[in-house]
Amino acid sequence: MTAAFERQPLAPPSPNQRFLQAHPNRDNRHRLRKFVAWLDSARQLWYHADLAHYRDYLLHDCGLAPSSVSAHLATLRSRYQDLLAENTLRDSLFRSLAGGNGGGNILLRPADRKALVDEAILRIQNNINPRRARVRQHTLQDRSDSEHLRLTAAQARLLLRGPAERFQRSASLRAARDQAIIALMLCTGLREGEICNLHIDDLYQQLEGAEACRVRHGKGNKQRLVPYGALIWGLDAVDSWLEEARIERGYVFRGLYRGNCRIRPGRLNETSIQRLLRQYPIALQERTVIVRPHDLRRTYARRLYEAGMKLEAIQQNLGHESAETTRGYIGQLGIAQRLPQEAYAAS
Repeated sequence: MTAAFERQPLAPPSPNQRFLQAHPNRDNRHRLRKFVAWLDSARQLWYHADLAHYRDYLLHDCGLAPSSVSAHLATLRSRYQDLLAENTLRDSLFRSLAGGNGGGNILLRPADRKALVDEAILRIQNNINPRRARVRQHTLQDRSDSEHLRLTAAQARLLLRGPAERFQRSASLRAARDQAIIALMLCTGLREGEICNLHIDDLYQQLEGAEACRVRHGKGNKQRLVPYGALIWGLDAVDSWLEEARIERGYVFRGLYRGNCRIRPGRLNETSIQRLLRQYPIALQERTVIVRPHDLRRTYARRLYEAGMKLEAIQQNLGHESAETTRGYIGQLGIAQRLPQEAYAAS
């Protein structure tokens, strides 16, 4: 049967672009497009692709970090699993064999066609098996500030002043928007995608009587509420932006036309948030650094932990499935927190 499968040129149920079906996550769309481009350049059909070869391409030809390669492969496995779960895929493969062996005169019996389809499905499952495309990653206890930045309270204030200092009255709308975004990310720990998808009514929710921000579609399509508590000043900054921009419904954060005086109807995207933060580098230990969106999530986790909030509460606010993930965001504590206190009574 294996030799027969190799000789039988299965017509694809659809071109490689089948992978480009709409996906709600922008990063996943990018990964799928990159994979399809690799398939096309290698003249491979999607059901013949070997993820171990693609892993090596990402690591050695593209120079991606192991963590990024793992994310790419996870997206592809998920897409393949979705396709394998569709009955239409099996039906399409079965129909593609109805006319014979790709233009030959030999007509295949239904039993032979079924056997070839089963072989195709099995090969796909084998190719996407995680054990066939493992990515070696090193585990570090401590990471340098250049890798994972967690701002001090003073550094956070410096970042918040950036928009007002960069944009004067001629661009007050831009300054108000950017400051509101930074403030809300510091005060809620929301991901950049979650910030982009906020609607007006999401800002003014209640959790057991406390004011909270609603995340409609977090990671894993999970909804959660993040109480503001003493960090309600983040919402105050957003209110100032909304009032100046005269936004009363729809998305909270919008793009601006050239000149920063008129608001675009569409929401910002994740790339816009990343580009926005690049406009406000801060001085850190005699060097200038760019703050990334996830640095603000790590800052939120670290500052709240040091303020005494329980790990489980921070985990729920960040929307993490595992407490270990939250511990990674908090990071290794500084020497001030690690110095032992008096633990024994002196004799």
